[in-house]
Amino acid sequence: MAQWYYVEGSERIGPMEQTALENLIALGTLNLESYVWRKGFPNWVKVKDIEELAVHTESSDAHSNADDVAESGSAKSDKRERRTHSTEQAQIYDKEIKVENIQSRQINLKNISSLDKEFYIKIGADREESVEVEYGPYALDELKKMFAQKRINEKTFIATINADKWVTLADFDLVEKITDTRLIKPHLTTNDPVFLRALVDGEVAEGIVRDLSLGGGQFLTKEILPLQKKLKANLVWGNRKAIGVHFIVTRRLEDKSGYVVRFITLTSNLRALIENVFQLE
Repeated sequence: MAQWYYVEGSERIGPMEQTALENLIALGTLNLESYVWRKGFPNWVKVKDIEELAVHTESSDAHSNADDVAESGSAKSDKRERRTHSTEQAQIYDKEIKVENIQSRQINLKNISSLDKEFYIKIGADREESVEVEYGPYALDELKKMFAQKRINEKTFIATINADKWVTLADFDLVEKITDTRLIKPHLTTNDPVFLRALVDGEVAEGIVRDLSLGGGQFLTKEILPLQKKLKANLVWGNRKAIGVHFIVTRRLEDKSGYVVRFITLTSNLRALIENVFQLE
């Protein structure tokens, strides 16, 4: 049976059986505007656009009406908040944010050491999987070991914080420092990398954002960030103009590679960009 995932805030939850997902819909935990995905889908899709799932919202509405009769005050408010994250997200749309002058560090690949953690990779297309996930930052020595262990290959995408395009390992300028094997250059397509450059106590913290959504994402960085503090940042998507963003760090990732971040404000142009690239509408 197909394994499903759904979005809660900026996190991807799953996998789970379809019956479990249907129960979440029936209980009102998920609604018509919630995003779900399973293998075979090119992108995340709203529940309302999947007929086999949308029918279960009818029982959710009936259950909701019964609950509203029995509940009052804060209990109703709490339940309504649990049913949808789209309402909360709508409040942060279309707010104009001043773009801070946050300059990225310049990386000289000719002088970089084998121990400098300056490289990010993207796994998925290199294994013919439909879902791609970013990891890092890594040093050249780590990438060399990963290639020897066949954890990455010539089709794996790689980028530094100065890049506006992902390139395959076979096309990478420093591929000879990762492997002495002659690699065949593959023909793959992908979207541009998404970088976040934040100001933290006057210093710049930067890295790649993975699992990007309207709510936030996972910020992969080697810097240490404060939790629950409002931070100003630039979000740079490929060669597009920088976009101003305010966010907070909710928690550190278990592998210490970065943080889960939540957007406090989201400009209309960033919202449109996310929806266009990931086909969320």
